[in-house]
Amino acid sequence: MTTSPDSARQLLRHTVATVAYRGSKALRGAPAEFANSRIGEKPRTPSQILAHMGDLFDWAFTIAQGKQEWHDSTPLPWSAEVERFFAAIKKFDDFLASSEPLHVSAESLFQGPISANVTPDGKLLVQSHTDEAIPNVILFERRGDKVGFRIAGALQDQLLLASPALTDSVDALGRELEGLLVAQGLYQDEAHAMVETWRTSWFEEGTRLLYIVPTSFVNSVVPLSISPAPSQTVRVFVGRLEVVTPETERSVERAIAAHDTVTLAKYGRFLEPILQEMMKKERDTAKLRLLQQSLNSVYSTVVANNLHKN
Repeated sequence: MTTSPDSARQLLRHTVATVAYRGSKALRGAPAEFANSRIGEKPRTPSQILAHMGDLFDWAFTIAQGKQEWHDSTPLPWSAEVERFFAAIKKFDDFLASSEPLHVSAESLFQGPISANVTPDGKLLVQSHTDEAIPNVILFERRGDKVGFRIAGALQDQLLLASPALTDSVDALGRELEGLLVAQGLYQDEAHAMVETWRTSWFEEGTRLLYIVPTSFVNSVVPLSISPAPSQTVRVFVGRLEVVTPETERSVERAIAAHDTVTLAKYGRFLEPILQEMMKKERDTAKLRLLQQSLNSVYSTVVANNLHKN
C-alpha cells in the first residue's frame, strides 16, 4: 500500500505533536539550575541539548520550505530556551498544517535511510528506505570486555542478521572501519581520525548498527555548494542506530536483580530508554514494579549528582 502525500503529512504532524507532548512532560517544572547540569564531563547540558533540538526543528522548517539553512545557536537562558523550543515546534507544525507545498517528501523529513527491528527469534531485520544502496552495514555488539561485529556489506532492500560472535576486539573493528571509509574515498589519516573520535562513545556496552549513508541521501539532506567548484568533492557520513536486543534486556534484568550498578552504568545514557522499552513489554506486576524502581533510581542519581556538582 502506498502512503498518500496527505496522510504522510498528517503522520509527520502526529510525530511532531508527540515530541511536543513528551518534551512538555520532561521540561515541566524543571528549575533554572537544571539548564547547566552535567552527567560526567563529556555529555551536553540540558540547555545545550534543548538548543540543538530547537535548531533541528528550525532546520526542518527551512527544508520543508525549500530554503535549507542550518544554524548552531548559543543556548539562551533556560526559560527563554524552553519557549524557543516550543515556538520552533509550533512554527514547523503550522507550516505542515497549511496548504503550502512541501519541497521534500514528508517521509524524508521523518525517516532516515535505514531501519532495524529485532525479530521474534532474536535476529535483526535491517531495511533500506532509499532508492540508492546503503554502501555498507556493520552490526556491533559489546558485553563487558567481549566484543563482536559483523560486516554485512551493501544493503539494497533488506538483510536478516544474526548476532556476531563475541570473539573480536575494538581495535579489529577500528581497522575494518578505516578500510571501509578509505574505500568510500577518504584518505587513510582522515579515516583513522574519524574512527578514533568514536572510541569512547560508539564502541560501548550494547548493540548498535553502523552504516555508510548513501551519497544521494546526504546530498538531499545536507546539500553542499562550493565556489569555485573543486575538481573533486568527497563526503562520507556514517549513521548509527542503537538496538535494544533480548540479550541487552536480559543483561539489564540480571544487573537489577543483583544490584549490579557497575554493569548498569555501562549503558550510560541509553539505560533510561532500555528500561522504558522493557516496561512496555513487561506483564508481570512485580517485575514491572522493580523496573520502575530502577528507572526512578536513574533519575534520582542524575539529580543527586547534579546537585552535588552545583
